[in-house]
Amino acid sequence: MHGRGGRIVGTKDKKGGRRKRHLFYVCFEDLTQEGAWTVHIREVVDNWERLGVRVTLFAPGIWPFSVRPACDVVYVPTINVRIVREYLYLIVVALYILLFGLRRRPAAVYCREMSLITPIACCARLLGAPVVMEINGFILRDLRMIGVSRAKLAVFKLFEWVNLKVADSLVFAGKNYLRLFRKEYRIDERKVRFVPNGVDTGLFSPGNKTDAARQLGLDIKKRYITFVGTFYPHSLTPVIVRAARIVVTKHADIDFVMVGEGHDLARCKDLAEELGIAGRVLFPGMKKNRDIPVYLRASTILIDLTVDGSESATMKLLEYMSSGGTVIGNSTSAFGLPLTHKKDYYRIERATPGQLAGAIETLAYDESLTAEIGKSARDLVIDNFSWEKTAAKLLAVVDEVCDDR
Repeated sequence: MHGRGGRIVGTKDKKGGRRKRHLFYVCFEDLTQEGAWTVHIREVVDNWERLGVRVTLFAPGIWPFSVRPACDVVYVPTINVRIVREYLYLIVVALYILLFGLRRRPAAVYCREMSLITPIACCARLLGAPVVMEINGFILRDLRMIGVSRAKLAVFKLFEWVNLKVADSLVFAGKNYLRLFRKEYRIDERKVRFVPNGVDTGLFSPGNKTDAARQLGLDIKKRYITFVGTFYPHSLTPVIVRAARIVVTKHADIDFVMVGEGHDLARCKDLAEELGIAGRVLFPGMKKNRDIPVYLRASTILIDLTVDGSESATMKLLEYMSSGGTVIGNSTSAFGLPLTHKKDYYRIERATPGQLAGAIETLAYDESLTAEIGKSARDLVIDNFSWEKTAAKLLAVVDEVCDDR
């Protein structure tokens, strides 16, 4: 088992390189996969290190990084059994925080939302360190859409309510997430802060469409409509498959590519088979972060749908726009920033197969408009959503909560 005994992976400070602050970062994600969560964690801690903050990251030993961040990483042991692995991890990592904290004296403990952070919060209190919890989604919505039992939903809601109580500060990545939480819970507004996600604008940059298609082994004569993300209910991936049937039956030169994994992936594959378009909708699976830009550059149109059509707070939208891609979606804003129809985004009123298909047919052959939208979208991202800015804003939140204690 990886990380047995809490081994530390990282580099020590050089002589004379002592830093002003030390932060603990705690997560429970599968870091072997280069998904949005892994990229987010690594980018934040790497940028904190560049800003002169020493970071110790606690992560599950069963899922070590494939691309390690610059900071020290403590791999905490747990058992890879679905029912118990997270709860065992939460207990063990709390003890590790206490033990490491007695020597390293963290200014704060920053954690991503997990099932129950109470053990972490208790040990942080013993160290005199505030707890900052990042909220980067609204899991309760997905659980309801999946059809989880009422008993499980009740337990989840109780644990989430406790998390909101014991955290000293709540950092929401999207204002829509905050709105959804307010509908379910009474939140202490004094704790609330909003910091949007970021994007690597160097990695996710425009490129030659034909070269990218060749690199992926795609037909360079075709136009590709692409989705990249998690196949969970909030992404409305079955709507994309149904829209694909409308489009590909009329346009022989248009195919769809849907990159990623998740709960609804099998459903989408079965639906494509059922609709007779299995050969026209490609499912390449989960790809490493460094490979995603190639898919985006090979695409004519990129798709980002949301359940309620208000705000998109997904990293994939920022990656789409940073790549100079033309995005079709039903959102009015991105991380609180307004999106302008036909300027930096192409908005449909409702996320239905018919409306999505109609927008695709409108844009697929309008190279002038897609180029204009793509350029404006990249400009918007560069001005507002770099990882450097995101990490600096998160650090400001940590500083604020430390000053308040």
